[in-house]
Amino acid sequence: MKKIFVKSKSILIVLFVVFLLISVFSGCENSTVQPSAVPGVTTTATVVPEVTPEATPEATPEATPEATPEVTPEATPEATPEATPEATPEVTPEATPEAPPEATPEVTPGATEPTTPAATPTQKPTATPTQKSTATPTQKPTATPTQKPTATPTQKPTATPTQKPTATPTQKPTATPTQKPTATPEIPLEAISPDDYYARKWLEKQPNSTKLINLYESFIESAEMMSEEVSLDDSCKVSEDEFNTVFYCYLMDYPQHFWVSKSISYGYSADTVISYTMGYELTKSEKNSAKKEVDECTQDILDELNGNMSEYEREKIIHDYLVLNCTYDIQASDCRTIYGALVKGRVVCEGYTKAFQYLCREAGIQASYVAGYAINVTQGSPENHAWNIVKIDGSYYYVDVTWDDAGEPDSEETIHYMYFNVNEETMGKDHSAGTYDFSTPDLPSCTATKANYYVKNNAVLNELTTNNISRLAVKYDDTYVCKFLYTGNENLDSWVSDNINELCRAIDKKIKGVRWIVVSNEYTFF
Repeated sequence: MKKIFVKSKSILIVLFVVFLLISVFSGCENSTVQPSAVPGVTTTATVVPEVTPEATPEATPEATPEATPEVTPEATPEATPEATPEATPEVTPEATPEAPPEATPEVTPGATEPTTPAATPTQKPTATPTQKSTATPTQKPTATPTQKPTATPTQKPTATPTQKPTATPTQKPTATPTQKPTATPEIPLEAISPDDYYARKWLEKQPNSTKLINLYESFIESAEMMSEEVSLDDSCKVSEDEFNTVFYCYLMDYPQHFWVSKSISYGYSADTVISYTMGYELTKSEKNSAKKEVDECTQDILDELNGNMSEYEREKIIHDYLVLNCTYDIQASDCRTIYGALVKGRVVCEGYTKAFQYLCREAGIQASYVAGYAINVTQGSPENHAWNIVKIDGSYYYVDVTWDDAGEPDSEETIHYMYFNVNEETMGKDHSAGTYDFSTPDLPSCTATKANYYVKNNAVLNELTTNNISRLAVKYDDTYVCKFLYTGNENLDSWVSDNINELCRAIDKKIKGVRWIVVSNEYTFF
C-alpha cells in the first residue's frame, strides 16, 4: 500500500511537472504571464523581466535585468524563435528521470524555474543580436558617406573657379588702359606737303598750268641752291604777266625761303620771259647758319604739339606763342621774315604772318598768306598789311596775329583773340585784300564761325550784365581778365565806366582799386 501511495505520489508529481511545462510553453508563445495550476506557484516567460514571488530573491533579479534590456529592444525578433525550441527539449528530459526518487515538490520547481529560463535566453539572444547589429551598421554607414561626399565637392569646385576667373580679368583690363594713353601722344605731326600749298594748287587749275608749275619749281630749286642767273627752256617760258603771277605764288607759298629778296629781274624776248635772276638777302654761309637757327626754334615749338591735338588746339598754341614771344618793331632787321619772328622775336605784320603760316603747315594745318590793306585805328586810314587764311576742320577762317598782339607786357593774360578765326564779314570791316596788275590766287570763302574763339568759349554777349561778364573772368596772379565779344547796341565804354565797381565786386570782393584798359572789344581789369 505504501508502494502504491509512493507511485501515485510520483505520478502526480510527473503530471504536475508536465502541466507546469505546458503552462510555461504556452506563456512563452503569448508573451504574457499565465497563472499556475497549483496555488502559490507562478511560471514566468523568458522575455518579460518579471520574477515569481516564490523564486529566490537573489538569483532572479541578477539574471533577469541583465538579459532583458539587451534582448528586448535590439533582438526581439531573433530571440523569440531561438529560445522557444531550445527550452522545451532541454528541460523535459532533465526533470523526468531525476525528480521521482529524490526531489521534493519544493526543490523541483525552484531548481527548474531559475535554470531553464536563465540559461536558455541569456546566452543565445545576448551573443547573437549584439554582435551582428553592432558591427554591421556601425562600419558600413560611417565609412561610405564620410569619404565620398567630402572628397568630391571639396576638390572640384575649389580648384576650378579660383584659377580661371582670377587670372583672366586681372591681366586684360590692366594692360589695355596702360598702353593706350602712352601711345597716343606719340602720334607724329604730319606737315602739309608742298604739293598741297594753297597757291600751287591754284596754279594747277590755271590755263597753261604745266609751264606755270615748271617755272614755280624752278624758283624753288634756284632759291635753295642760291643760283644766280637762270636760263629758261621751252618748258618754262611764259608771258610777263604769267611770270609775275608765278613769282607771286612762289613768295606766298615759301616763307621758309627767308633769305630770298622779293624783287627779281628777268629777260624776255617777244613778250616771253627767257631768263631771270633772283635776289638774296644773305650769303650762302649766312643762309646756312640762319636756317639752322630757324630749324631749332621750329622744333622747340613743334615739341609742344602732337598729332592727338585737334587742329584748333594746335593753331591756338602757335598763335599764342607768337603773341607772347614777338614784339612789333619796324626798325628791326629781318622784321619781315620768319627768322626775325622765331629767332629774334622782333617783327612787323609780314613777319607775324609768315611765321604763323610756316608753323601751321609744319603742324599739319593748311594756312596761306594774304597781302592787302587794313585801317589804321589811330589814323583812321588804310595802310599796307598782311594776315592769314587758315583751314580748321574743313572750313576757312581769317587770322590776324599782329592785331591780337596789343603791345602790352608779354604775359598770358594779355593775349587777345579779336582776330582769331573770324569770318569774312568781320574781317571785311577793316581789312581788304590787295589788287595787282597780274592774276593772283582767289581767296576762299570764309563764312564759318564754329572755330571762332568767342563762339567756342561761349563768350559772345548780346547783353551787358554783371553776371555775363564776371563769369568769364580768369585770374592771372593778381590780375583778372574778361575776354568777350559784345554784339549789342549799348556803348561798351560807357557801360563799363558806369558799372566798374559792381563788376569788380562780382569778380572778386577783395578787389579794392581797379585800373582797366580797352583793347578793341576786350577789357582787362587790374
